[in-house]
Order: sequence, then C-alpha cells, then structure tokens
Amino acid sequence: MSPGTAADGFPVTRSTIDELDGWVHRLAAPLLPPQRIKRRGRAGFRWRFRDETAYVLMVGKAVRMVSGIRAAMLLIDNGFVAEAASLVRIVSDLALEIVAVAEGELRDSRTKAQQDFVAEYFARKSIGEDDNSLQQAKKRYVNREELMKTHVRLAKDAGLDDEGLRDLMRTIAGVYDGYVHGSYSSSMELYHGERHEFMLRGHEGTEQRVVYRTALSGKLHEVIQAISMIALVARDEGLHSDIQRGLNRLEKSEESTG
Repeated sequence: MSPGTAADGFPVTRSTIDELDGWVHRLAAPLLPPQRIKRRGRAGFRWRFRDETAYVLMVGKAVRMVSGIRAAMLLIDNGFVAEAASLVRIVSDLALEIVAVAEGELRDSRTKAQQDFVAEYFARKSIGEDDNSLQQAKKRYVNREELMKTHVRLAKDAGLDDEGLRDLMRTIAGVYDGYVHGSYSSSMELYHGERHEFMLRGHEGTEQRVVYRTALSGKLHEVIQAISMIALVARDEGLHSDIQRGLNRLEKSEESTG
C-alpha cells in the first residue's frame, strides 16, 4: 500500500462520497433515458436530454461534480496532490453554478445572468462538433463573479455578512486558481529536499496527503449543499432529508477541520 492511502482514515468523508452516487442517480432518474442524436456530417451519435431546462443543467453539473470529487480523493491517495487541488477547484465551481441556478428556480424568478447561463450551457459545442468552434471559444460567457451574486443574495437573506462571504469566496478561489495555472508554490510543493529532485510520481509525504484530504472534506460540504438545492428544486423532501442527514454526519465528524 502506498503512503497516505485509505488506511489514513477520513472514513466519514469517504462513505459520504459513496452516498453521492445514489443521490444524483435519484435526481437524474426522471430525465432518463436521453436521446441519441446523430452527429452531423460524421459517424456516431451523442446523447442529449429530451428537454433542456435549468433542472437538466443542474443534474448534468452534479454528475461532473460527484465524479470529480471522487477522482480528487483517488489522486490524493496516490500522492497527486496538486492535480487533486486543480480538480477540487473545478468541483467548487460546479457547486457554485448549481446553487446559482437553483436559487432562481426556487424563487421562480431568474436574473438575466441565470437565464443566460442556462442558455449557454446547452448552446456550447464540444470540440470538433461544428465549424464554429473557434468563434464559440471567443464568446464571452457568464462568469464566476456574476454567479457569485446569487450566494451574496442568499447570505444577505440569511442575515449573514454578504460582502464578507464574497471576499472569502474570492480568496479561496484564488488559492485554488494557483494550482490550475501551475503556480510557483504548487510546483515547489513537489520538491524532495533530500534527493534534490521533484516527486513527479506522487507526493510521498503522508502528512501532506492528510492536509489535502482535509481540504477536500471541506469542499465536500459545498457539494452536498449543491445537491441538496437540486432536491429542493425537484420537491423531493425525502431525498432532501437524506442529504441533510449526510451533511450532519460529515459536520459532526470534524474531518474537514483537521
């Protein structure tokens, strides 16, 4: 067994990640099966949902979010801590986007940013899907700052420090951005001082892996809250209760506090 594998604990975080699958499958069930759409001008097909709605967007984002946080834990277990942090950054963005869209659905009143974000999700083409992929890449999309306004509204409605929340979200996102863009510090974390070489096949320090698992456990809270919002949109009170119980167990474990 390699250093820092499952033997190092975080049992509640791991069991909660296992629970995510069932929650997302339950939310996706009413949408299945999707349709096979023949690819234009070439062989093969792609899957598309019959209806393309805000709910479909949230489920699609949840699929990537849950797959992503599981992959991040696997990367940490194998020492690829910087790569895991990059993936956690994506997972956090997906959670932010789900909550931003869900807020408009629950209010039954969507801002222009929310409407545009949903429209862009279904309009965006995959690489090589058509001849306009270069023009598509240059298009300006609804950005993180615009979607963050939803979280500020929610915090304000709850009587919390809304601007403080915005600053905190920006700060945390900025730290993870460094991993995505290969920051100086993220590279130097992989330097082995005794051998004078870089650990390109995984960080060998058990303590370092624990630090990253703790951070991942914290991000798991965001993932659960996002899925919980989808359950509210779906009016699935039973699932929402199950998700909240899972969140309570994770909070009580204190695995996200180190």
